[in-house]
Amino acid sequence: MSNSKKEMDTNLSGVSNLFYGLNTDVKNNSKDVSDLKKKVSVVKESINSLPPPDNSGENLRMELTDLKCRLMRQNLLFYGIPEDEEEEEEEDSDDDTYVILENLRNFLRDKDQNEAIYFGRRFKPFVKQGFMSGGAGYVLSRQAVRSLVQYGNSTTSYLNSKCEPTTFIGEDVQLGQCLEMVGVKAGDTRDSEGKERFFPLRPEDHIVRGNIPKNSWYWSHIYYPHLQGCSRTAISFHYITPNMMYAMDYFVYNLTR
Repeated sequence: MSNSKKEMDTNLSGVSNLFYGLNTDVKNNSKDVSDLKKKVSVVKESINSLPPPDNSGENLRMELTDLKCRLMRQNLLFYGIPEDEEEEEEEDSDDDTYVILENLRNFLRDKDQNEAIYFGRRFKPFVKQGFMSGGAGYVLSRQAVRSLVQYGNSTTSYLNSKCEPTTFIGEDVQLGQCLEMVGVKAGDTRDSEGKERFFPLRPEDHIVRGNIPKNSWYWSHIYYPHLQGCSRTAISFHYITPNMMYAMDYFVYNLTR
């Protein structure tokens, strides 16, 4: 009888511990459920605070316009536009484009800043008068910039916009299309020998005969007849690696003969 009582007491103790454990689990689960409800409430408040969807697509169009403008800015050079003395000097070109600024200044020396014209390496597809290669960089006169802003800015509703957003081809093509629409001419940057000054590829590609493959896009893009070599007053080269930048700088500014 004594053994049976001990066994019963042991079983009752086990059952008591089991109920205690279950009660603890229920309390913990209740706390977890309460925390989860708080998190759900926070998420709901965040969702409710979001602005209503813009069905007009205006925000998306503005973002695309901003993207295209930033792409354009990387390839853009201006002339005839004075900067404030307090303003820091700013260079606008691709980070893999090498520009010989002295040759650029000499080329622009006799150009009229009040003529609506822009310069660069002229390509022929997509635009009737051609467009300037973004990789080689392009230069806009003061009047060209004025025409682009006043008549070609599609984000300015109070102006008579001529350049409506189109399927994105490339910032250089779209700039060329827009400039043609607003009456800006594509200029000729070749030297007196007919050689180019702006180059969309590496120096060796334009210097070494046969370095540009016959099936390259380059041959279908060039506007003027191809002449081997580069102008002695070359202005820009594209696809220049960081190390090659140092080499170019040495050859242009430090090598003596």
